Amino acid sequence: MTTSTVDPTSTVSAQGGLTDDQSQALRAWLTDQLTHQQDRVKQANIDFEALADADSAVDRELGREELDGALVAVAELEDALQRLDAGTY
Repeated sequence: MTTSTVDPTSTVSAQGGLTDDQSQALRAWLTDQLTHQQDRVKQANIDFEALADADSAVDRELGREELDGALVAVAELEDALQRLDAGTY
C-alpha cells in the first residue's frame, strides 16, 4: 500500500492533485522535451532523406526507426500537454 502526504499549506490545483508549482514545472519540462523531440524529428528527416539512395537496407531501416521514434515522442508529449491543460494529467 502506498501513501503520500501533502503539505497542508500547498495549493493543490485541479490538475490531478498537482500543486501549481508542480504543474508549472511539469509544463516547462514537457515543453522543453517537446522542443528537443521536434528538433530530433527535423534531423531524423534530413538523415532519412539522405539515406534514400543508400545501398544498405539496414541503414534505411535504422533511419526510418529513428524518425518514427521521434514522431511518436512528439505526439506523446503533445498529448501530455493537452491533458495537463484539460486537468486530466
